[in-house]
Amino acid sequence: MLLILTIIAFAGLFILLFFSYSYTRKVKELESKIRLALETDDLIKIAFETDGKLNTLAQHFNDLGKRYAAIRHTLKEMESIKHTATQLGGQLEFYESSISQITLLTDIGKDITASLDMERIVKKIHYYITSSMIVDEVQLLLQWDRQRWFFVANQEGIRLINDTTWQQQKSNILNWVFTNQKEVLLQDATGDYEQYLYEPVQLYNGEQAASLICIPLGSAQKHSGSLAVLSSRKQLYNNIHFDFIKSIGSYAALAADNALLFGALTDEKKKSDTLLLNILPEEVAQELKENGNAVARQFDEVTVLFTDFVDFTKAGERMSPQQLVTELHNCFKAFDEIISKYNIEKIKTIGDAYLAVCGLPNADTRHADNIIKAAIEIRDFMAARRKQMAEKTFEIRMGIHTGPVVAGIVGVKKFAYDIWGDTVNTAARMEQSSEAGKINISEATYELVKDQLACTYRGEIDAKNKGKMRMYFVS
Repeated sequence: MLLILTIIAFAGLFILLFFSYSYTRKVKELESKIRLALETDDLIKIAFETDGKLNTLAQHFNDLGKRYAAIRHTLKEMESIKHTATQLGGQLEFYESSISQITLLTDIGKDITASLDMERIVKKIHYYITSSMIVDEVQLLLQWDRQRWFFVANQEGIRLINDTTWQQQKSNILNWVFTNQKEVLLQDATGDYEQYLYEPVQLYNGEQAASLICIPLGSAQKHSGSLAVLSSRKQLYNNIHFDFIKSIGSYAALAADNALLFGALTDEKKKSDTLLLNILPEEVAQELKENGNAVARQFDEVTVLFTDFVDFTKAGERMSPQQLVTELHNCFKAFDEIISKYNIEKIKTIGDAYLAVCGLPNADTRHADNIIKAAIEIRDFMAARRKQMAEKTFEIRMGIHTGPVVAGIVGVKKFAYDIWGDTVNTAARMEQSSEAGKINISEATYELVKDQLACTYRGEIDAKNKGKMRMYFVS
């Protein structure tokens, strides 16, 4: 009996030890698989077939692994997004910096090209360059219509250099760059200048340049000039400075072309305006420019002057054609100068006749007085000239009348300002009824000046197509 109990006890202990060993082995197996799973990037699924708590633990671990794998995947995606965002941020910063630089250069360009005055343009170029880099002097060469201008800008101010010796000296880098259309960047100009010039490059004050940048201005089709930046110190400029000067140079070329073109157009406009004012009164010329036409106007009271040279045909017989025209020009030129002092408008010359009027296009209450004063000066001028030149000049007679006229421009080709009306015809009759060296005025004019000027009554004289008219000589 005892033996049986002993055997049963040993069998039970054996079974207990067997199950205890089996459980421990499974626990170690589970631990080994968990450790292996943890060493991977993502938790791997544990294949574990058993019952009870170990199986439940393995199942929980597998569930945790799935969640962990999802979290790791999400983290990797976030890391990728973060990396991409960092790259984009760097690119954005680069683009923003580039845009900022482009905006700055654009603003500089707008400011430089906004001016049409060359001195102001050079001043702005000097300001923007010296604000961005160390510079002792900015030199500028411009060419327009085969004419050259040299500018120097430094602390002393802006100068237009007319010194031809300086312009043509062998150390002038502006000329070399303009002629050869090549860009120059020298870190040590004291020794490297020999690649380009026979003499060291100098500032305007004679000091030797040690660093310089010089670029041609314009395009391959049109060479506008050259721009140089100089300093007495070495190793100052690099490619960044070089690119900046090229940008400034493009704006400088455009601004200079605009300014010089504007100046040329202004000069041509002045010439055309002067020419127009030689043909038309100022007010009429302005109306014609603004509207394309000028409306004829009625003037109720003006005074008209007609002059004519006595025996002009006979004078032509004793003078050569050239002498005749030259003397006619000299006389009419003197008439023009005289009437300009009295607010009188020259209308035209017809052969040897000279027609002028006072009181238009602007009203003048002293129109009669002004015309007669001018006529007296003309008479005295011709008398003195006749005394000096005798038969080589002319004798003059003059007629004056006051009344209404219509004035304006007719036609569209070779137009001229003219006056019409009976007053003009009557003034012509006064001239025809005058005598050599005399000023013949009508009664209408006499009534306006009789209290200021001495006149001699001539009586009633027959005028062509007018009948008898009272006439007066101005004393």
